Amino acid sequence: RRSSDLFDTNGCSTNASVEVEIQDFLVPNVQGDTSLCPQACSDLNAGDGYAEYLWSNGDTVQVITVCDAGDYSVTVTDPGGCTGEQVKTITINPLPTATITGEGGKTSFCPGDDLLLDAGAGYISYIWEDNSTGQTFEVTQEGTYIVTVTDSEGCEGTAVIDILLDANPMPSFSGDQVFCPGDSVLITPEAGYDLYEVDVDNNGSVDITNMTNDPFYVNAVGNSNIIVTDSNGCEGEVLVDVSQFTPP
Repeated sequence: RRSSDLFDTNGCSTNASVEVEIQDFLVPNVQGDTSLCPQACSDLNAGDGYAEYLWSNGDTVQVITVCDAGDYSVTVTDPGGCTGEQVKTITINPLPTATITGEGGKTSFCPGDDLLLDAGAGYISYIWEDNSTGQTFEVTQEGTYIVTVTDSEGCEGTAVIDILLDANPMPSFSGDQVFCPGDSVLITPEAGYDLYEVDVDNNGSVDITNMTNDPFYVNAVGNSNIIVTDSNGCEGEVLVDVSQFTPP
């Protein structure tokens, strides 16, 4: 409150007072997303109720749309002529680098098997091409598989992987398949495989296990089963039909 004595031309006086209000300094509250994904934009709103707005980009409206990283300031003026300013910093986040990895690093699998694909941990959501939403995805057919991941900032990334179906090996062997009474035949499996298992009398049990194509003897009539495993882990087999020569 301010008061003062006032005098007129006749020397008479009176006292007068006036209320003076000091307004608070204006602090505008700018609303809007400040953390964006690439190609996204944000509406910055300086709030209503002001007489004037002046943004750092020259706009004089209440709301501006920004799409680039940087500092954006606004100066507002109220009807009483008081001003205030606020600055908002816009950050552009990188897109997540999505990857798909096959179990064991594989991009192929054997017939009759399946392969587990993994899109990696740390995302808030996963969507595969069939709309399943797990981090992992089991495939039973060859083809192209796609996943879209979303990170904690709401940014999306996509990964693609091509999965192939390996062929089962078709092994062969060399050696005679007919032996004389009291004799035997020497069978040599085809070379080039990672594992060899031989069921000599084809009774369902493995009699010989080798990492190389070591030859083996058969001295009984019947089938011997050679099972091979290739570098992809796929199995193939071949039957050796051995018979005994009957003298005339």
